[in-house]
Amino acid sequence: MCMEQRVKAVSNTCRIENRNLLVVTGANQGGKSTFLRSIGIAQVMFQCGLQVTASSFATRVYEEAGNGTREGVAFLSAERREDGRRTFRMIEHAPELTSFGLDLYDSIIPPMKKEM
Repeated sequence: MCMEQRVKAVSNTCRIENRNLLVVTGANQGGKSTFLRSIGIAQVMFQCGLQVTASSFATRVYEEAGNGTREGVAFLSAERREDGRRTFRMIEHAPELTSFGLDLYDSIIPPMKKEM
């Protein structure tokens, strides 16, 4: 957005760990929507295994929820068999450290032949 409008970016610094609810208020056109959009985009990028455009970004929801044991909290994941096949079912599962992006890349882009 800043590049398109040719204005300097405004950074936000906030620590919201150990919170169950975040309420954002303020005057119209004060930056609320842009702030929330930036958090959402950072979370999606993080979950896809992409770099997050921030000086630091952490996301400990699983740990805060007692590793999925806290009542009222469920963690779902797309089922993936050991051989890599997908079932297209959602199952209760702890978050993984990978988005399996390389598997998707390999299925779309054929591996390069090694030249001798």
